[in-house]
Amino acid sequence: MKILAIENELCPLMLEEKEVLLSEQRKAMYALYLHGYIREMNQKEDSNEMILVMDCVSRREAENYLAKLPLVRSGKSTFEIQVLRPYDGFKDLVV
Repeated sequence: MKILAIENELCPLMLEEKEVLLSEQRKAMYALYLHGYIREMNQKEDSNEMILVMDCVSRREAENYLAKLPLVRSGKSTFEIQVLRPYDGFKDLVV
């Protein structure tokens, strides 16, 4: 199941948190990428917030993985999750 996860920053990181939390976040996201749960990682043009394309069995599985990310656990960010399905609008076209 393809899932779009859009990060929303809740509050900025304090200077003393930045190095540790961002390092932990990168490692956790890399692990999810290596295991095939994150397929694409992008950033919004005007911020550091992430947009992820995930491949999970269910919405619940994606929510569970994202909940374990350090920035989410620390209350610094959340993710809006959208389950994607293939576009079926061409089925009615007569070729």
